[in-house]
Amino acid sequence: MARTERRWNGWCLPRDPPARAHLSTEKFDQSWYSGGAEDTLILVERNGKTTLTLTVTYESREVRDGVLKSPMKAGVAAGYDMLDGVLAVGGGVMIDTPEILQTAAQSTAIIHVMVPRDQMRTVMGPGIDELMSTLRSQSIVPAGPWFTHHLRMDAAIFDFEIGVPVTEPVAAVGRVTNGILPAVTAARTIYHGSYEGLPAAWSELNAWLKAHGRTAGPLPICGHRT
Repeated sequence: MARTERRWNGWCLPRDPPARAHLSTEKFDQSWYSGGAEDTLILVERNGKTTLTLTVTYESREVRDGVLKSPMKAGVAAGYDMLDGVLAVGGGVMIDTPEILQTAAQSTAIIHVMVPRDQMRTVMGPGIDELMSTLRSQSIVPAGPWFTHHLRMDAAIFDFEIGVPVTEPVAAVGRVTNGILPAVTAARTIYHGSYEGLPAAWSELNAWLKAHGRTAGPLPICGHRT
């Protein structure tokens, strides 16, 4: 599913200290439910761990039920998963310590995409959906997580493949065809954070490579875990 940006506004409401509660209102500019809502966020610490409880109160039961039927639950969970990743590494270091390894050639099912740099985020969701739908229709089980393989990266254009490793050939349908990831010497790490933090993570990886006497190749391969 393509990522959609939404903006909202609201007010922070008065509270009585020392209660560790945050009260606020919310209303989306492009609202997908009627009216606004009131949020109550409570933090409780026990045995060195802090539990966050967020309660959202809507204007009616009908609005609440409509929200519960929407994809909001998955979106909120994804946001907290990203926060967990940042907190797990102290909010500073964005990547795990890289390791140098030798990969074997891997058969793949791919979609080739060439788009202006600022459109990359809009094509990822539909591309992944098309790829996975094609595999399901042919009863092919992916042999690993999906990835992007960049063929060319410059200031204006992203030329890359959206792919997934497979153990059997795929019958070409639409944009989906067969590919291969070549055997390479690679630096592998895991990035923790949001899409917006990727440029800083790349800089961190390149700095590590330089410090260890390594030179990055021109064609990065990015595996994605969900």
